[in-house]
Amino acid sequence: MRLEKKIKRGWLCTKFSAVLPGGGAEALLAGRWDFLLESDEPLFAEFYAKLRGGPLRPSAAVSYSREAFVYAPGCVRVNIDRNLRCCLDAREFLNPNRFGIAADGGFDLLEVKYGAFLPDVVRMAVQTAACGRSAFSKYAECRRFE
Repeated sequence: MRLEKKIKRGWLCTKFSAVLPGGGAEALLAGRWDFLLESDEPLFAEFYAKLRGGPLRPSAAVSYSREAFVYAPGCVRVNIDRNLRCCLDAREFLNPNRFGIAADGGFDLLEVKYGAFLPDVVRMAVQTAACGRSAFSKYAECRRFE
């Protein structure tokens, strides 16, 4: 399991990630946070400070199936996300049987991410006249069921 932090500014996104030690997710859910300070990982220290400083709690658990493709030129990543599901009790996210609410409205999500440029071959493969740049948050979609 990983602890992740996303920072979004407009269309740009940065993600920081760190691997949780074994049992770390369970410890967090049980309110045992001290293990976060036993590491030199800055993300753990930041998360610990936020846990201590405010009323943070699990709010949404999201599950989906992903097919991922990589195209090296342009550092392109194409993901197809399907079967978006959520769990109303986010503390139960470790139990796959709790993701009973279908949240995707019956559609698949095509996500194209790229670094410095989007190669023409990829641009032509994914673009149609009816599509354009848009944002969609799987997390926000699942939060609407709370």
